[in-house]
Amino acid sequence: MKKIRLLCVSMLFFIAAEGFCFFPEIIFFGDSIMWQQKWSKYWDRPVENKAVPASRVVGIMNRAKKFLDAETYKAFFEGGINDILLGRKATNIAEDYEKMIKMAKIKAPNAKIYIISVLPIVKGDNKNKEIITLNSYLEEIAESQGATFIDLHQYFVDADGITARRDLVRSVHLMPKGQQLMADKLEPYIN
Repeated sequence: MKKIRLLCVSMLFFIAAEGFCFFPEIIFFGDSIMWQQKWSKYWDRPVENKAVPASRVVGIMNRAKKFLDAETYKAFFEGGINDILLGRKATNIAEDYEKMIKMAKIKAPNAKIYIISVLPIVKGDNKNKEIITLNSYLEEIAESQGATFIDLHQYFVDADGITARRDLVRSVHLMPKGQQLMADKLEPYIN
């Protein structure tokens, strides 16, 4: 019996020394809006942030291919604003998103998949209207693919229903108050 206990304790030290994590893997993919988030500041749970500034949806998908696996517990996808700012139409971006979510389901078959809405920007009514259109497509994709759509757009939009609240968003990126709001709204999906 002592040998079994000693073996178990030795295994635990080995696991700890090798950096294995006992928590399920949670990964965020996205662009600079997600990249600027420092999740450890808000949550006491290990979260991997694989977002990269200036990413378009195709780049996010390529990065997700590298990091998603059977151990992934939850995967969050955010992005699309850079595609819109470069003039891509919501329908084309949505096609890329659908490919990305299908790929994620294959690479991480046990993971819960979340799609986070694209947030409004301060200027550009036409761009903001395209964001609204894209978000409606993203919601449909989430429903058809068995993913969860998280509508953060509604919390960041101004009274006009189109442009971003200036106290939360600076041009495209979130201000500290906006970062906190995003973390608060995402927290129920983390636990």
